[in-house]
Amino acid sequence: IGAIVVAGDGGIYVADVHDLAQNILVFEAEGTRIGRIGGKGGGPGEFTHMLPTLSWFGDALVAMEAWGGQKKIKTFHRDGQVLATNTLPREAGLSGLKSTLFSSGPDAFLLEFTSPAFGVINRNEPVEVFFPEARYGKLTPELAVVPFPQLTEPGVDTGAGALRSGVLCGSKDRMWTTGFSAPFSDRGPRRAFTPDGRVVKASADSLRVEFVDVGSGTPIRSFARDYPRLGLDNATWNSLPEIREIRLVEEELGSEAAAHGSPDDPCPVFEKRPEFQPVLRSLVVDDQGRIWVEVTSEEGFDVAGFDAEGRFLGKAPMPDRDPTVTPYVRNDRLHLVTVDELGVQGIEVYQIRRSLPHPARVTGGKNDCTSDADAG
Repeated sequence: IGAIVVAGDGGIYVADVHDLAQNILVFEAEGTRIGRIGGKGGGPGEFTHMLPTLSWFGDALVAMEAWGGQKKIKTFHRDGQVLATNTLPREAGLSGLKSTLFSSGPDAFLLEFTSPAFGVINRNEPVEVFFPEARYGKLTPELAVVPFPQLTEPGVDTGAGALRSGVLCGSKDRMWTTGFSAPFSDRGPRRAFTPDGRVVKASADSLRVEFVDVGSGTPIRSFARDYPRLGLDNATWNSLPEIREIRLVEEELGSEAAAHGSPDDPCPVFEKRPEFQPVLRSLVVDDQGRIWVEVTSEEGFDVAGFDAEGRFLGKAPMPDRDPTVTPYVRNDRLHLVTVDELGVQGIEVYQIRRSLPHPARVTGGKNDCTSDADAG
């Protein structure tokens, strides 16, 4: 499962990006599978390499594929009929390595990460690596893709030897070299679009959310809430999927991971272990314009809700989920992709309810109404 989106009637659309599938599975709100869109192939409604992203363009479903150095956007009716296929213009800088589709009212926006996927880190021969440059494109009502430079955020130089999202490590005997993802590597601000077309973004290091005007790219307002940064202890570090993957490779190949090209040094994933966990893991906006942020807690993760103006609504423990797939909230339901101990993915749907306030009580002739501010 690469992505999920939900229709107004509760129907769930799942991007199955496995190399043998390359399709969109359709489920009723209660989980019954009712259809499939696309499939592996080169036809108008098929995918050669489907990317893990889906979005809505009004009532149409939008997906993206990459093949032969090009990216194409395919727009479908909800019954599976192909409405249009559009190629992203390379000259607009919209053909980066990673792309994410965001729904914003009648428009779908593309968020591009155009930096290299891997920065090879070697203590003796450091290389310059950068934060990814965010570029946007807009799918117009005529189903053409045009650049949207107002929202472009330039890359930020992090200096030589900085830890990026992917690194190469090898064995001390130089018999193997493998790429690994780095835990907590900064992916830039988390972003989402509101139903009325504003950008909402927040950094991973604090719970400070900023609203940005789409037309000008200038900030409109922001809100913040204190949330402590938690230290990264050994148990949490060793439980991270990226670290477990490295340990499995080491066990399978019988050798500890070392720095690529420098076998006497440790793999940079271990060398640059951060002191703190990120505050924020994900940010999504629902169909009512409410903002849902997933924050690190002592017990794992919480999900905290804010209304469209930034007022705090409450929080609750976030159920265990697959961290590679962004949650989706619609119709007061939270949709999560899960993964079991065998690595099998599934989908769980949770109802979002506000806890009732405590009954009003009378003190000194005045109504003293109280409620549990942290209930969710």
